[in-house]
Amino acid sequence: GSVGCTSFMFDTKGMIQVKSKGQKESDEMELIDTGAQDILETDDGFIVYSAPNELMEVRKKIEALGFAVLSAELSKVPKNFVTINDKETARKILNLMDALDNEEDISSVSANFELKSEETVP
Repeated sequence: GSVGCTSFMFDTKGMIQVKSKGQKESDEMELIDTGAQDILETDDGFIVYSAPNELMEVRKKIEALGFAVLSAELSKVPKNFVTINDKETARKILNLMDALDNEEDISSVSANFELKSEETVP
């Protein structure tokens, strides 16, 4: 396909990875007030999504609240996910992702798949 032929499947969003201050519930309430569009909880903190043009503004508000920002960047976020149920298909997709990641001419890869369960992982 041509450049950008699958871009309709993704939204461009600001993505800020934030380390929790220790109280996940109160941390999340504080992050909501920064202008975040969405917040996902991770093992050690949160991923905060913002409008692309508000990325730096939301980051500054997060830092002003005393959170450690681990990363902040524009990201392609899938609109829909495809669930992979088959172990062989999962292996092929993961091999493709590894090959793309190792290609020096490719700076980033966005994908819309999710592995159904631990049994799917090769």
